[in-house]
Amino acid sequence: NSGRFTTTLQTIMQGSRNRPSPFQAFLALSDWLWAHTQTTGHLTPEVLVDALFAYLTTEGQNPAENTRASLLADYLRSGARARPQSIKSALAALPRRAPAAAKPARQLAPRQTRHGSNDEPRGERDGADLHAPLRISSTN
Repeated sequence: NSGRFTTTLQTIMQGSRNRPSPFQAFLALSDWLWAHTQTTGHLTPEVLVDALFAYLTTEGQNPAENTRASLLADYLRSGARARPQSIKSALAALPRRAPAAAKPARQLAPRQTRHGSNDEPRGERDGADLHAPLRISSTN
């Protein structure tokens, strides 16, 4: 989960008559996900959103609109930009956000100063030439 589905996680963990504990509820989701994707990893956030929607609305018998709303909230919070099929119409209904503005130079300066001054030649620091061959002496 990596904290990506915080709102939807509550619905997943609710359990049911057949799966009374959060562990059993999550195990059932994992088993269902394996049965439908035949993989345990490398699932994009969009594939996960669509899979969770399918699982929660069919197996979990949750209302589609409630499920879509919680997945939409989680997806927007994640900052992802693609359009999963299950929430595509809800994403299209949202007002367009303006692109984020670049950080002002004064916010970048402290980090840049930690990496040395701009006057320092590249590849040299404290008088050592970083591109010179390495000489190893042995003491027998």
